[in-house]
Amino acid sequence: MAVRKSDGKIIGMINVRYNLKEEMYKYLGHIGYCIRISERKKGYASEMLRLALIEAKKLGLNEVLLTCDSDNIGSSATLKKNGAVLENEVPYQGKITQRYWIYL
Repeated sequence: MAVRKSDGKIIGMINVRYNLKEEMYKYLGHIGYCIRISERKKGYASEMLRLALIEAKKLGLNEVLLTCDSDNIGSSATLKKNGAVLENEVPYQGKITQRYWIYL
């Protein structure tokens, strides 16, 4: 789903995945999002994630896996702001991926 400003400009995108395949379970998680660079640090990611968690609960998920690169401080802060708990870190595509859980 794309999130837009009133002028139609895309702020970011978010995706809730409820049927994870093996690679998605290990490295990508139930929810993925991105925010336009010019719109970062304005609270959009936290609010989008908060709303996506509500939708995940409606889909019957009681816990969701979220991941981010270990050097993505902004995304890590967004996850923690929404109650995420770090489970572990795993190598993925030449980087270290952090795996977080949020219990709904």
